[in-house]
Amino acid sequence: TVHEPVDERKECFAVAERAAGGAFDVTVVDGAGHVLIEVRGYETVEVPLSVDEKLLDPFRTAAATTA
Repeated sequence: TVHEPVDERKECFAVAERAAGGAFDVTVVDGAGHVLIEVRGYETVEVPLSVDEKLLDPFRTAAATTA
């Protein structure tokens, strides 16, 4: 759901929380905390391709520092 237009020149933040069944609820807010966008029940799917493990290192590092 889009609540307000997103101004690409301003800083925005995404807040993701686990929902039922492994999905995620995501809220995008601006610097003042106004809700811009809400996504409920977002899910990903596994891609049937192999990926060079080295390419995943930056994502693992980022996830480890925010957990």
